[in-house]
Amino acid sequence: MKKENKKGEFIRFIITGTVATAVLYGIYYPLCRIMNPNLAYTIGFLISFVVNFLMTSFYTFRERPSVKKAIGFGMQQGLNYLFQIGFLNLFLWLHIPKEWAPFPVFVVVLPINFILLRLVFKKSVR
Repeated sequence: MKKENKKGEFIRFIITGTVATAVLYGIYYPLCRIMNPNLAYTIGFLISFVVNFLMTSFYTFRERPSVKKAIGFGMQQGLNYLFQIGFLNLFLWLHIPKEWAPFPVFVVVLPINFILLRLVFKKSVR
């Protein structure tokens, strides 16, 4: 893949991730005020999962969705969820307020998520 294409792909990844993260946090924030933060985060994650898959397919990597990619994306997002919920609980344990705890989570998992998504959506990573 040419360097220009990789740069554009990464920029689209950032935009897609920002939208998916905004959806997740937009759902998490009001829910965490009335329920357990883990449950609120899980609900937000599941809804953002759908947005993320569609945007990742059509916009970020400009690939048609397929069952194989959906399964790979689901597996990757399953790992991503485990990282995120683990870090969320770490930051809550460190007494970061529940309303703000997702922000350091998002920063920590960003590079991990990009690498894993690229493996799912691209046939060869070079």
